[in-house]
Amino acid sequence: MTNTVLNNPNSNCIIQIPWSDTKKLFKDETGWEHFEAVFYTSALTGEGVDDLKEYLIDRAPNGDWRYHSSVMTTKSPQQLCIDCLRGKLLDHLPHNVPYQLDIKVSFWQVDEHDLLKIVLDVQCQKDRHARLLIGTGGERIHLISAETNQELRNLFQREVYLKVAVKYSNGLTAAPQQ
Repeated sequence: MTNTVLNNPNSNCIIQIPWSDTKKLFKDETGWEHFEAVFYTSALTGEGVDDLKEYLIDRAPNGDWRYHSSVMTTKSPQQLCIDCLRGKLLDHLPHNVPYQLDIKVSFWQVDEHDLLKIVLDVQCQKDRHARLLIGTGGERIHLISAETNQELRNLFQREVYLKVAVKYSNGLTAAPQQ
């Protein structure tokens, strides 16, 4: 069975090869150029994972942690917000358009009811990008804003009011309400 898979690597069938056959197949492999070690693991059974963990632990430097264990990231909440919107833009816009958009936080406030109010400005260099981002009848920017808003609620564990304002050199193009 193993020879069948190796002789026809482009076959569209999925064949499970027993762990023992995999080990036999690669028993003479000593590694690849530029690699210190190579590990064979099984996603189905977990075999080989312990060897990999042991290898990584043995090579981890001893010392104090750089950050406290409660620190999840060194990014500011505002940068996390920008990154979240950029991720949604990457999900919904073609090719490299999201990388050509400049995102800035223009308003950030927590009110007396613990509601986080955010306004993000998306500056478009080209009118075509602004129209693409807004979508027909504002549908695309509304969807992107809603998904970003939900992700920020999950991230910050609080209610969020998000407004995304799409701007072009001629001024404000669209700002759907959330």
